Amino acid sequence: SVHAGRPWAEVEAMLNAMDLETRYDYVPEGGESWRMFERRLGEAMEEIMRENPDGTVTVVTHAGAIRALIPFLKGSPKEESFLYQPGNASVTLFDVTEQRFSAVL
Repeated sequence: SVHAGRPWAEVEAMLNAMDLETRYDYVPEGGESWRMFERRLGEAMEEIMRENPDGTVTVVTHAGAIRALIPFLKGSPKEESFLYQPGNASVTLFDVTEQRFSAVL
């Protein structure tokens, strides 16, 4: 990948130079765009809900997935993801009823 081995500050500077829509659709070599990532996460959440219609589910993932999922699940604009910086071992809690997600914590 063109970004492999580069410090995050360098990659972040390149991404921050892009307007939001360009960044949303930018596909790094060997990677996926933010849009593709969001779609993949959404499909995974739909599958989890389909397989667990009445249960409590725990999903363990990394900060980037949490940042992308929160606005997606809330139906908020994608740029809201920049507001979230989940820490290691943090908990993000949602209730879901009738395919609608509500942020709890």
